Amino acid sequence: MFNYSEYREAEQITGKKGQKLFDWMQSFSEDWIVKKETAIDGEDVFTSVKVAYTDGDDGLMIFSSGSEIFDDDGVSVSVIGGYCDISYETMQNIMFEMEETLKL
Repeated sequence: MFNYSEYREAEQITGKKGQKLFDWMQSFSEDWIVKKETAIDGEDVFTSVKVAYTDGDDGLMIFSSGSEIFDDDGVSVSVIGGYCDISYETMQNIMFEMEETLKL
């Protein structure tokens, strides 16, 4: 059964809604979109980076900076819809881009 709510976070990161998101995911070309988010809580400023990645063959992953286990030294990864393929090189490029974006 299709669960559209799983795709809402990807829509927020990519700015692509509904069919445009699915067209991007089914483009037969891998791609990723990076979004930096800043939240202010009193005098504290929190910055995070999220990445929506597609393998171009219906696969979708969400990478979020920070993790429960590794705090700021890790990343959380969610696979949306069941599966997604990624090359080692692309994974390294995404991790590098996330680290660089956090520095800005």
